[in-house]
Amino acid sequence: MIDYGHGGDVYRYGNDILDFSANINPLGTPVEVLRAFRESDVCKYPDPYNTELRNAISDMTGADPDRIICGNGAASLIFTLSNALRPRKTLIAAPSFSEYERAVKSVGSEIAYYDEKENILPKIENDVDMIFVCNPNNPTGTLKEIEELEALLERASEAGAFVVLDECFNDFLELPEKYSAADLTEKYKNLAVLRSFTKMYAIPGLRLGYMICSDRVVLEKIYSSRQAWEVSAPAEAAGIAACMLAEHCRKTRAYIKEEREYMTREFARLGIKYREPSANFIFFYHKPYLKQILLRKGILIRSCSNYVGLYDGCFRAAVRLHSENMMLIKALEEFDG
Repeated sequence: MIDYGHGGDVYRYGNDILDFSANINPLGTPVEVLRAFRESDVCKYPDPYNTELRNAISDMTGADPDRIICGNGAASLIFTLSNALRPRKTLIAAPSFSEYERAVKSVGSEIAYYDEKENILPKIENDVDMIFVCNPNNPTGTLKEIEELEALLERASEAGAFVVLDECFNDFLELPEKYSAADLTEKYKNLAVLRSFTKMYAIPGLRLGYMICSDRVVLEKIYSSRQAWEVSAPAEAAGIAACMLAEHCRKTRAYIKEEREYMTREFARLGIKYREPSANFIFFYHKPYLKQILLRKGILIRSCSNYVGLYDGCFRAAVRLHSENMMLIKALEEFDG
């Protein structure tokens, strides 16, 4: 069997596993979202342009609906965009989300890597066609300031490179607006900002994401490169409902902050080295066989050894409910003696 290579692969371990490998909102799916997709009309084709959903996203983000395109999850948009633009050479952070690499490899692109903690500007040479940046970065949680992103966009414009900025974990930041480059899409036509409904609204099974971009040519290429009904009617209904739940997002951020601080205090007490987290997950270092030990206790964490630039002993754990986080800490405490 081909290795899945992502978190959330609970099917091989059984329904009773406590899943820290997928970074989903621990507060669960809002009732408004559940009601919306259950009541959606599946007896007719969905709107291929997702007009109502794009308008709802526009109301939520302030972006022009004509600059928004929706997809079957952010990962699907990554593949569609790569197929539409077909970059000859792509610059990707190491480590970072593996679907960037898979997407551009599928269209024959050469790949160059840059250290996600270092200055990317010297790596943006004139033969680079596309650049992927994840902010906050998955799996490390590293954050880039807006000033750094603007410098990157300026240099990419000079080199003729298109920048894909993945903000799928932006919703979980304490100050999401401070780190979002969505407003920069008006200034930079070589920028696409990716967002997802999956994590914040806990609907990974529905698959729904969107992209903001002001380049009409790029948007038209995407529409012509994908199947007509990219977003199902239940997913679109769920997304429309989710766009009106600002209080749910504020409540989630407060909860994540409190639990993240609890977990890092406990990690520090146990002597576990970790990267300072910014979103709803923690990247840390431990014994290479930790995942197997925790599985025996019914706990699944994400091994990050298959990320470019990482190795055995690198792990990621989601921030979950307090009672569940306590179970993880207890298991780690027992392991470390």
